[in-house]
Amino acid sequence: MNPLNSRIYLASQNPRYRESLAQIGVGFEMLLLRTDPRRELAINDVQEADETVQHYLERICCATVVAGQHALVSRSLRAYPVLAADAILETDGSAVGKPHDQKASADMLRALSGRQHLLTSAVAVAFQARVACRLTTTNISFATLTDERIRRYVMANEGRDRAGAYAVEGLGGAFVSRIEGSHSALFGLPLFETVELLSEFDLSI
Repeated sequence: MNPLNSRIYLASQNPRYRESLAQIGVGFEMLLLRTDPRRELAINDVQEADETVQHYLERICCATVVAGQHALVSRSLRAYPVLAADAILETDGSAVGKPHDQKASADMLRALSGRQHLLTSAVAVAFQARVACRLTTTNISFATLTDERIRRYVMANEGRDRAGAYAVEGLGGAFVSRIEGSHSALFGLPLFETVELLSEFDLSI
């Protein structure tokens, strides 16, 4: 294995991504792009009207790892592979964002109740002149939720900063009746796709 590939940079502040990398034994350092005043590459993180979720996520993640490589050069840091990831929850073809208050949380949970929604996850890695990305989609089925159950969950404030207004690793996990796809993607990085992608860059897991 190339000694330069013994570690990676994680270009994300998501704590669940850090936990996922630790789970599979990947050594990493945080790479905070927004604090770099010399960053040359501006990332357009607005989804275009004719852009699919898959294309949007791939574009954002690839642009982020390329920006990470630029940051390594500008900061004179040692060259390791840069990893970035992102995910979007959607229903009926529209992205489901984070609630801004308790009413929005309750409305989101009612919209998801008794139905299926999708979590599309993307992971990208860049090293030297190469950039690669993997995507996966997980189908999540929700139980039918009563208004009282929704009210009690919203009052607990567990999902106030989460897309879809629920935290699957907490009390919100009891809402999920069935999962088809990547189970690990619900809790952080899609591990299978992440390991396969890092292996392409000669990093042993």
